[in-house]
Amino acid sequence: MLTSLLDTIGDWNPQLLRELKGHLKPIKLGLAIALALLIQLVFLMIVWGQLPGQIEPGYLYVTTYPKIEMDYGNTGPLSISHLEYNYPLEKHPNYDISASGLEQYAHKVRVGDRILAIDGQPLEWDETAEDNFRSKRQVVETALEQPFAEEIRQLRVLPMAEQAARTLRQQVPGTMVDLTLSREGWNEPIEVTIPRIVTSTRTNFHCLPLENWQTEIQGVNRRYSPCSATVGSQQYAIDWFQWHRDAFWGLSITMLFPLLILGTYVLINNLLKEERDGTLNFIRLSPQSAREILLGKMLGVPALIYLAVAIALPLHLFHGISAGLGWGVMAAFYGATGAIAFLTFSMALLLGMVNMSLGMVQAWLGGGAVFLIQLLCLQASRHASSSDGSALSWTLMFSPFSTLRGVGEQPFVDGYRAGESLFQWFGIPMVSLVVLILLLANTVLFSRWVWHALGRRFFNPTSTLLPKAQSYGLTLMVNVAAVGFSWPAWLKPAEKMHHLELEPDYSAHMPSSHWVENHLLFLLLINLSLWVIMIVALSPQRQSLHDWARYRHLLPAAATSSGHRSRTKFPRRSFWAELIWGEKSPIVVAIALNLLIGGVCVFLWVTYQAFLSVGDWSMFAMSIVVALQHSDSLSLLTLAFIVLLSTTNILLICTTIVQLIFLKREKHALPTALLVLLVLLLGIPITLGLTSTQPGAYPAVWFVLFPWASTSEPFTFAGAGILGLLSQWAILGLLNWWLFRWLEKIGASESKGVLTGTKALLTD
Repeated sequence: MLTSLLDTIGDWNPQLLRELKGHLKPIKLGLAIALALLIQLVFLMIVWGQLPGQIEPGYLYVTTYPKIEMDYGNTGPLSISHLEYNYPLEKHPNYDISASGLEQYAHKVRVGDRILAIDGQPLEWDETAEDNFRSKRQVVETALEQPFAEEIRQLRVLPMAEQAARTLRQQVPGTMVDLTLSREGWNEPIEVTIPRIVTSTRTNFHCLPLENWQTEIQGVNRRYSPCSATVGSQQYAIDWFQWHRDAFWGLSITMLFPLLILGTYVLINNLLKEERDGTLNFIRLSPQSAREILLGKMLGVPALIYLAVAIALPLHLFHGISAGLGWGVMAAFYGATGAIAFLTFSMALLLGMVNMSLGMVQAWLGGGAVFLIQLLCLQASRHASSSDGSALSWTLMFSPFSTLRGVGEQPFVDGYRAGESLFQWFGIPMVSLVVLILLLANTVLFSRWVWHALGRRFFNPTSTLLPKAQSYGLTLMVNVAAVGFSWPAWLKPAEKMHHLELEPDYSAHMPSSHWVENHLLFLLLINLSLWVIMIVALSPQRQSLHDWARYRHLLPAAATSSGHRSRTKFPRRSFWAELIWGEKSPIVVAIALNLLIGGVCVFLWVTYQAFLSVGDWSMFAMSIVVALQHSDSLSLLTLAFIVLLSTTNILLICTTIVQLIFLKREKHALPTALLVLLVLLLGIPITLGLTSTQPGAYPAVWFVLFPWASTSEPFTFAGAGILGLLSQWAILGLLNWWLFRWLEKIGASESKGVLTGTKALLTD
């Protein structure tokens, strides 16, 4: 049977069979199974240890209802400083938990009342005692506990504790304490009777509070509620429903994080090892397609990890069903997990194809990046606003835990109420089923881009990951998605201010500047990350740049031996078309277009936020006109425009430097370029800051390198901005002149060598 199964797998995907034979060795299988079972055992021990366990006598104490806290610092009669309304340990027949029962005693004593006597015995102590505070407290506690003083003492004596606890739980209910009080505004002392109760100092999130006693049992307050028990039971009442939810949550993280992190690591490491050993070239020569080979690796290399996760699935499913999640929620969670794992492993394969000459470090970096991304997504799936637009909500599309937000209870999400939308996209509320559909659609779209890059790179390791034409579409798609998640959900159509009359202060109708600034920062960070990705994906290698510099000079038509031109024409683009669409041409123009696409999307988003707060285009235009009439508003708009323009210039300068690095270096070009980018974007501003070079002293220098910092000096910003922009354009022009001059020299050198060799042959 096993042989037949292996034959079937081999017929379907030979690469998968190769990987399974290489990884599913008996020793490895035994270790994987043993480790999976051991982790589950340790996990169960941890979550079982979180239960409150048996009722320990040391946690019990006798008090009154309400519990009285005294102010022992004053002289004279003791006054009540605080009242605490603890409920009893168990629902005893003598504890009538109702308005006519214990609740009727809740307000018989007040804060500020002075206690003169307890059970008819006046409170007396030695005012001259050295420890007066302790003396007073001992007198009060002795009077309150007098009928059960011996049993209370025995609670601290191990051999007698159990019997004393049973005695107190049986005899205390129904007993009362008579208090003689002196109350402000009353001429005569008053007599008050309140009940004694047995309660516990034990608190636990998995304890059930006393039935019908505390109505609010959800949320943070639940953690501080004293545990309760049934009458005569030696166990605390446990909320098994909540315990299974916590176990499901913990086991989900225990399964998901190792699956994605270790799976990413082994895939990258496997590809790098095969590339280093040379076996990957033999695999490329096989008749299989790139998709079949890479899919076989994705399914076969992490096979032991899949096995360990599969062993944990029954326990995970048991906790989920016991927690009341239902088969539909479980199926959605598993489907989302599979989709996220497919996308993550696809990106791991792509990262393994990009050999940065880092060895094992590259695999560890890939696993670490997955850990950080999933940690961010996990927090976002719990805390992302469900009632307001936020770019952070996009991370919900990369975490299977977003499917659990619909449960609406701790610990799956904080601040989420049943019936709310899980997030907003272009102001449209999204419910749980739509979230799953969007998550799958998001995964399919990104997986399509990744697998297209894998198909290009697998058989041609020197090609770029993406064509320039597709990079523009990817940039547009990412920005549209990010802008959609950043749409302000707080602005409902019915709340648009159509009824407003024109007023001098139009700022009152504009959206919150704090909200816009925060989300603008998110959008800019997304575009900055996209810029780095595009540099990695579009940068041609040194030989490709040399080929482009040589062959772009080909004539539109070839000359024949008779001296006449052939009618067969070679496909040839113009110089600018090559820079925009050519895969082997420099990337400066393509990066500039990608930055332009992102900038236009962000600008339209900012503009529309201002319009939404007004609700009418005529009012919006009028508010802009009024704002421009004020120099402060005009300077603010100018400031924003100059800073954005300067930032674009800096990114283009960095892009040109990266292109020069790829042109000069054949080995280690990518890690060198990334290191240079890190130094340029962060190292230089940090150095200027450490040397106490203030923006006010050298505004032009700061503006050229880090324009955001120079805006803190408004008086010097205008001159620094103009000088800084001119300096940036000069640097950008010089670098690009140098780049294309170098390319022309390379092309001329190659052509000259070919023509010289041809001429020598003809002469001979």
